[in-house]
Amino acid sequence: MLANILQVAPSLLNKLPKEAFMNLRETNVFWKQQLDLAYQTHSSPETLPISKLTSKFENMGQLDEFLHDMESHPGNPLLGRSLSFLFRRHNAQEFLRKVVHLMDRFGAHVHFMNLHYEENYDPIRFKTGLNTILRTAPNLQGLTIKAVLDQLDEFRDYQDVLPKLARLKCLKVSSTTNRVIFALLSQLCDPGTLQQLTLNPWRMYYPYQNDPAAIATLATFSNLQELEVGGTHAALPYLLDYLEAAAMAGAPLKVLRFSCANGLIDVQRFICLVGNFKEFLEHLSFAANGGRFLSNEFVMNVVTFPKLKQLSSEALEEVLMPLLQRIQSPLNKLNMKMVTENLNKEVFGLTLGRFKETLKELELQIRFHWYRYDPPRVVMQINDEVYIRITANLPQLRVLKLIDVDGSLESIFQFSTLKRFHAKLVGVEYSTQAFELVERLVQESPSIWQIMSTLQEISVEGYIMIDGNKEQKTVTHVRED
Repeated sequence: MLANILQVAPSLLNKLPKEAFMNLRETNVFWKQQLDLAYQTHSSPETLPISKLTSKFENMGQLDEFLHDMESHPGNPLLGRSLSFLFRRHNAQEFLRKVVHLMDRFGAHVHFMNLHYEENYDPIRFKTGLNTILRTAPNLQGLTIKAVLDQLDEFRDYQDVLPKLARLKCLKVSSTTNRVIFALLSQLCDPGTLQQLTLNPWRMYYPYQNDPAAIATLATFSNLQELEVGGTHAALPYLLDYLEAAAMAGAPLKVLRFSCANGLIDVQRFICLVGNFKEFLEHLSFAANGGRFLSNEFVMNVVTFPKLKQLSSEALEEVLMPLLQRIQSPLNKLNMKMVTENLNKEVFGLTLGRFKETLKELELQIRFHWYRYDPPRVVMQINDEVYIRITANLPQLRVLKLIDVDGSLESIFQFSTLKRFHAKLVGVEYSTQAFELVERLVQESPSIWQIMSTLQEISVEGYIMIDGNKEQKTVTHVRED
């Protein structure tokens, strides 16, 4: 019985709303204990929706209420072992004092923490407060720090002050400079333990400044399996440094995500560095503002990666279509945000058909870019013909998400194997029709369920008119067997 619960708990946490999960815990004492155990020992910031069970504190009132209610609590009051704090400039000292009080009492129970600092938060208080808070959380496994602060270059004089978090597996940092990021990385993380690293600099040194010490720091992280780098065009050269350091470490990088605007980059060096992870890479995600710097050489290099199973991309058709037409590995998950001038729907359908034996999940957003307008006009372009092309070529599809739909959803009934379907519509007329479609599903229309016998969940986002105003609306139906 216990083994069965431990197996299904991650799936339950992913799919159930928070209220439903909380109700499930109340089934009996045994279920409560085992679900909590499964969550707290088998979760990670990437595999489970931590936000569902995170205790969030954004003002003094929330802290006061929690500290009062838990004044005599003898153990762990944090169901998800996850905390989130928003530090504002107003009442900063008193808020920090109460956060430290909370952490002194319960910090040993915390596995995941999100620290968000308001812009221009005092840098001295940031550093001293961060040091104090993290010293009370020795069992931390996942840490997110989001801070846009002035004068954070002072971190160069702030060496060996932060505690080493021996169990930290996931670090996500959004900050001001490369130097701050690597000060945190070198002081907080154990090179043999850290597996997931997200670096999203909001403001980088520009023009680019090479930092050999930063590269040397990351080059010791030999167990790194996921690397994500985002930011402006100024971040592109830093991405190369991070990849070089990971290659020097011999890291078995399985997931690479990068998001950068167009900018100057040594394409050949980039291709060579990505090639170091050819035998490991399973998930590649890139968004590059059209992806113009992703040349044919990049496409021809990536298509030979034998273990690639998931591809997430946001770029021009001229980049994505050749990649999909040549890729040799059997993709099971594809997320496409594609900008096109004139989509050939037949070629598009045949290209997706290359993965008809393996593709289980597809998220699709197609935008038609009219270059003759200044500024360019973007028109949403997913319609019945696109549905039909997908349907005919992807018989194994189980999960379908369509973003920016400007057409009817009636053709969804041709997807007889779907388990989950989500659509986001852009117009009132088609949104209204889609909401009516979901209502028919709720009413268990035999003619619909006969076709879509495997469907478990359908969700539609769109617009309705209320008193002459265009309002957003979301309708979701989860089928109960």
